[in-house]
Amino acid sequence: LAQWLGNAFAPIAHALLPIILKQIPVTIQVISEASHHCLKTLFRMTHSSRLLPPLIAGTKSKTATIRSRCAECLTLVLQRWAFADVEKHAEALEQALVSGLQDATADMRAAARKGVAALGEACPERGQRLLRSLDAATQKKV
Repeated sequence: LAQWLGNAFAPIAHALLPIILKQIPVTIQVISEASHHCLKTLFRMTHSSRLLPPLIAGTKSKTATIRSRCAECLTLVLQRWAFADVEKHAEALEQALVSGLQDATADMRAAARKGVAALGEACPERGQRLLRSLDAATQKKV
């Protein structure tokens, strides 16, 4: 539906997003992978700033899988959406990426590094400012 309806799917996507996020850490791999694929398709096809707060909140989840999948989707958003669609939540997105760079799990740190690079491509001045705010070791990794 997201592929067919595009941005018109946004109200439905907003309602489905918490449900999809809950299915990601399920131990049944088919459900988990399908949820991850659904999440990526949702953010690839539906560009609505209303979808970003739950995604940003997901980067603070107690579950490592949810955190890393949300960071991957943030990277996808930065790569595919117009920055004007993201700008309203840019500060929260930057904070989520910085906290992701310091996360305990390697998948989350890798996704956050890709997100910082995507931010630098989407909005060079914000990306440079974010890089300057990081310590030297983290800057090298990015």
